[in-house]
Amino acid sequence: DELLLSMVEPDDHEPGRLCRAYVRASFVPWTPDDLDAVSPIVMAIVVDDERVATIVETFTIDLDARLRDDGLPDDVVELVVAAADGASMQPLWWAGTDQAHRQRLENRLIALTRLR
Repeated sequence: DELLLSMVEPDDHEPGRLCRAYVRASFVPWTPDDLDAVSPIVMAIVVDDERVATIVETFTIDLDARLRDDGLPDDVVELVVAAADGASMQPLWWAGTDQAHRQRLENRLIALTRLR
């Protein structure tokens, strides 16, 4: 939650600002060799523990509600969040990803959150 909130742009008061922050947070660069990457890797391993699963579920339900209450249509939120989630784990299965490609994808997802 701290990373997500740190990605909210202070001058952004338009609908979808939390969703844009979610995309930015999902694209923070990491590799499986980074110590900071331990968090998603460890979560993938320990999520089977009932106590951890309950914490994750509670956080996810709260985050989902906050994202859906951010002023964007539900289908836009679902698409952007699913794409950002997939991209955030990409270093685990495709280490040779071009950073320029990832930046273009991040920009496209953020563009989808801008109401026209």
